[in-house]
Amino acid sequence: MSREYRDREEHVPKDAGHEADRGEDTARSDGMSMPADEEAARLGLTGTNADRDGGADGSDGAEGAEDRIDGDEAGDDIDGDELPPRRTWIRNFVIVLVVLALIANALAFLPRLFNLQTLPLLSQSRELSGREDVRRLKEAVVQVGTDNGKGSGFHVSDGYIVTNYHVIDGAAYIIVEFSGIGKRFAADVAGFDPDLDLAVLRVDGEGEALPAIEIERERGWSPGDRVYVIGNPLALKQIAVEGEIAGTLLLGDGSDRVMAVDAPIHPGNSGSPVINEHGRAIAVIYAVTAMERGDETRRVGLAVPLREPEALLSELRP
Repeated sequence: MSREYRDREEHVPKDAGHEADRGEDTARSDGMSMPADEEAARLGLTGTNADRDGGADGSDGAEGAEDRIDGDEAGDDIDGDELPPRRTWIRNFVIVLVVLALIANALAFLPRLFNLQTLPLLSQSRELSGREDVRRLKEAVVQVGTDNGKGSGFHVSDGYIVTNYHVIDGAAYIIVEFSGIGKRFAADVAGFDPDLDLAVLRVDGEGEALPAIEIERERGWSPGDRVYVIGNPLALKQIAVEGEIAGTLLLGDGSDRVMAVDAPIHPGNSGSPVINEHGRAIAVIYAVTAMERGDETRRVGLAVPLREPEALLSELRP
């Protein structure tokens, strides 16, 4: 080796190798990461990150982490009966949705129950129901339900119910409900007359004294007489209204006259009794029509006049 080379070698700084190491460290820190294990070994550390967090084998650290997770889930500062804020918010949100759905359903039904037709009926019925005789008559008025729909009727005696033929025509079953006393019975057809649109049903009251409306046997009736009509119009029950007899109209072939009643009559009133001021039934509502009264055309109810129950039953076909 030449003397010049040896001199250059001898003048190399002693810490040049360390400077290179530091340069290598700097390069690594600037762009290329070193694995954690190599870094720890190079720095002379004897434990891992988990060791430093907890213990030599890392178990304490893991348990500590698990404890923190449990605390986050259960809530270290939350009582046992309380829900975390997020769960409480979700529960309240669901409750609000259910309440809003119920309100929406109620509001959708209200227009059917309370509208320009039903409000006057409810008002007048409430006023008339303040009278004891009207309350007693209402108890004898029934709802006649079938698989085809619902109508009205009234009990006259011994389990016999008068209604319209079209209310029970073609029915697979008939249920009679005494809404005033909370009783329901299955009914059979005792007789009917399609031409008069009358039918008589029979229920087994099981020996119970059912409220009844007597059929007028003595007095006649005339236009202008005050009358009451009690029935189940517009999905309502036992609605009482007041009106007057407007006159009579001829049926189809002119062989029979029917009563015209100037009173609020609506779908569901079919089979309702027309009751005179003495509390007795004189006719059965079966339809509505337009009638000229003075200078105006009015909507009136049509009713089939009643005769004595015995004569009525004998005329109806069993």
